[in-house]
Amino acid sequence: MLRPLLFLLVLTGGVTADLWSKAAAFESVPERTTYVVSEGLLAIEPTRNPGAMWSLFQEVPAWIWILIRGSIALGLLLYFLRHRGEMGLWVQLAFAGVLAGAVGNLHDNAFAEGGMVRDFIVMWIGSYKWPTYNVADSLICVGAILLLIYFFRLEEPEKVRSKVKAVDA
Repeated sequence: MLRPLLFLLVLTGGVTADLWSKAAAFESVPERTTYVVSEGLLAIEPTRNPGAMWSLFQEVPAWIWILIRGSIALGLLLYFLRHRGEMGLWVQLAFAGVLAGAVGNLHDNAFAEGGMVRDFIVMWIGSYKWPTYNVADSLICVGAILLLIYFFRLEEPEKVRSKVKAVDA
């Protein structure tokens, strides 16, 4: 009972945090204006992104992004529903994060001005200025990294335990 509630909490909390933060950033700071939070580290710079993360594929129309993001979100949800019994809690929460990010950006494609995703977070790593992003992008990246670890791990934990037992015997 706890896992479905945590999944829904991460999903709804992630979507809410994404949409709220986008609205707050765009209401507080004029578009294409930079508000420095921490010099050389973090700033708020509201921009509209017609493409994917880091402004890739900007020439693709918004309705295509709606189809792509909607299909990915639906596919992830169907996969999750079919296999959730086999997944540990952290994997389920990673799925919730990716879905929350997909829904947040899909919302912008469907309802934001020009179907463009609202980005606003700017970070610097040394002298490198990271491309502008949003909370949804962060949820997708963190969730995707966790899922990659899950899907491409070298061995199942049960196999490792059985090898340890065999060595101990």
